Amino acid sequence: MLRRLWRAFKPAEASDPRADFQRALGHYERREFDVVIALLEAVVDRSPRHAAACNMLGLVLARERGRFEEGAH
Repeated sequence: MLRRLWRAFKPAEASDPRADFQRALGHYERREFDVVIALLEAVVDRSPRHAAACNMLGLVLARERGRFEEGAH
């Protein structure tokens, strides 16, 4: 599945929020939470209305890092 997603977004620019979100999903599956947080923070900075990225960022911050206060915002 990840290879298919990578091929779909490979031509996209690195600054494309959709591509970064897809990359974050891949890193999440590998439990690389620091990378996930960095990617999602970049997505939310560029696209604050990207609901899936905002939601996932909050969940990762709260569940995986115990940063509940940050995860709630």
